[in-house]
Amino acid sequence: MTERQGRRNEPTQITATQAATVAVPWAGTSLSASGNLKHTGSMFSSTISFQRPLSPHLNFSVSLTDPQTLVPAGNLRVDYRVRW
Repeated sequence: MTERQGRRNEPTQITATQAATVAVPWAGTSLSASGNLKHTGSMFSSTISFQRPLSPHLNFSVSLTDPQTLVPAGNLRVDYRVRW
């Protein structure tokens, strides 16, 4: 049996992703959530994020990755845009 033939017997790895976003157009605010399921249910990850413009050129966003774990990772950003 060759190496190539042996790979045909390996199980297929499947990744499933689901995402949803709720936006409030008149306020510019959005709330997003996404989840990934990998390797037939053995690995799950998720992200929750919030975005809001503070002024016409200043945007605020915060996200939390894997909030269901004991040590979730967070990200906080304030972006300023300047046009020349």
